[in-house]
Amino acid sequence: MDFGPLGKIFIDLGFPILGTALGVPQLAPIAASLAKRALGLGDSATPDDLAAAARANPEALNAAESEAAARWAALAEIAKSDAEQARTINETIRKEVAAGRGWWHWRNLWGYSVTLECMLVSLLVLHELFTGDFKAVTAFTNLSGFFLSWYGMRIGILGYVVSSGTRERTAAVTGAQPPSIVGEVVKAVTRRR
Repeated sequence: MDFGPLGKIFIDLGFPILGTALGVPQLAPIAASLAKRALGLGDSATPDDLAAAARANPEALNAAESEAAARWAALAEIAKSDAEQARTINETIRKEVAAGRGWWHWRNLWGYSVTLECMLVSLLVLHELFTGDFKAVTAFTNLSGFFLSWYGMRIGILGYVVSSGTRERTAAVTGAQPPSIVGEVVKAVTRRR
């Protein structure tokens, strides 16, 4: 059975050690067994049964959390450290988002400049095409390598800025860092080994 998705539920309920253990494939069956026993469920209980029972009676998991902390002291330290780090990061992000950013912030100015620059260059090229000034069109064609790398860089940075801002706002609203693409790829690669 896959107990991985239960990890987040247990962490959200305030049981970081059990939640972390449920996310580790080698420890998940043991952690699930501890939780089932604490909640009075049989061995045949499914992850959905376990999640429902945990939500209905989270206090019953206190003994299982204590036993998990005693059994996996190193895991308890890691979970405690991760939880503290997440709280600090989220608190910082909430303060930054609450302060707000005006239109003059560098991220906004970058977006305005890229938009304006692309629009003006496009209008210039279209104007030259419609007026029949093929010397200018030839010059633009000869500079196409430059334009490709220039706008590739400008629009690439703009994409990063938009993605970063979205991640910050998501973290401020949900209170947790959203998963990154690189993090998901690393997880996928390490699971295959």
